[in-house]
Amino acid sequence: MRHTREAMDRNRGLVLVIAVLFVVWLLEPTTAVMFETCFDILQHIGGAR
Repeated sequence: MRHTREAMDRNRGLVLVIAVLFVVWLLEPTTAVMFETCFDILQHIGGAR
């Protein structure tokens, strides 16, 4: 349980960013391209680590 809580704390920022981007994407379909670009950037950052 403790490890799960630590993992949630570590990933909370990333989950929050994805959730906000997803809501914006749902509300404004034209931001889909921007969302994909941000997702690509996140993937590159994650791969660089």
